[in-house]
Amino acid sequence: MNSKIKPDIIIYGGPGSGKSTQAELLVKKLHAEHMNMGELLRDAVSRKRAGWQDVKKYMDKGGLVPERITSQLVHNFVAKAPKHRQIVFDGYPRRLLQIKLLQKVQDKFKRQAIMVLVDLPNKVAKERLISRAKIEGRLDDANPKTVVARIKVFQERAKEVTGYYRQQKALIKINGDQLVEKVARDIWEMVSAL
Repeated sequence: MNSKIKPDIIIYGGPGSGKSTQAELLVKKLHAEHMNMGELLRDAVSRKRAGWQDVKKYMDKGGLVPERITSQLVHNFVAKAPKHRQIVFDGYPRRLLQIKLLQKVQDKFKRQAIMVLVDLPNKVAKERLISRAKIEGRLDDANPKTVVARIKVFQERAKEVTGYYRQQKALIKINGDQLVEKVARDIWEMVSAL
């Protein structure tokens, strides 16, 4: 890692793991840029921008949005981010190809990243998602079949994604089945030491 510039941080975890909450807390603490893929995609759908209609189809089914769309969003975000500020990635990358695309963007802008895995049992994730749909009105969490599909997609990809960062010695694993504050403290203890 470059000792002058702190690495960007990828907050990674399955649906319902609290990764967006943890990313928001970390962004505030670090005064970092927050790249939330889910929000970027939902915003694109809600604005009904040309070429984004297909995104809704993928999101409604619990599937992953094609790389041509997500990689463009990431490139644009990183290009606009101040070089002296860390970026906290939330919801990206989710598969090996996305890691490689992100690595190209980071190389282009002379940035590096570590991954923080917020680990959560599937049963707890499902309970959280269904509860969140009722409380927050998140339509992508309202259908139990969609929830199960989202968890399954995550599980299929998680080993290769975390394996990549483990091999790079850039993976930090945190127990996500704790109070929000405890998870945040655990993350902060690890990333502040970098």
